[in-house]
Amino acid sequence: MIETLILKKARELISDPDRWTKGEMARTMFGASVSANDSKATCWCVMGAIHHETKDDPFLAGSVYQMVRAQLQGRSVSEFNDDPNTTHEAVMTLLDKAIASTPCI
Repeated sequence: MIETLILKKARELISDPDRWTKGEMARTMFGASVSANDSKATCWCVMGAIHHETKDDPFLAGSVYQMVRAQLQGRSVSEFNDDPNTTHEAVMTLLDKAIASTPCI
């Protein structure tokens, strides 16, 4: 399933806490906001990582987003990612749950 592969790649992209951010889809090494697929991006939020790995394909990104959101019981992915109390570990756990919930084909 392509969505599972995207989730795994997005997780890998932000697996290092230095490559994860809050408040913007992506940032440069200097903290400037950039698009998720900008060549200067060095860190991403969960949604930014998904957009990066789907190359901004809206249908695929939306499908993957819904898989992640299903783990949040009504909260948006951005709301969860940007919450001041959300840790990198919590983001990794969220992505692990989303990956584990996908059907094996």
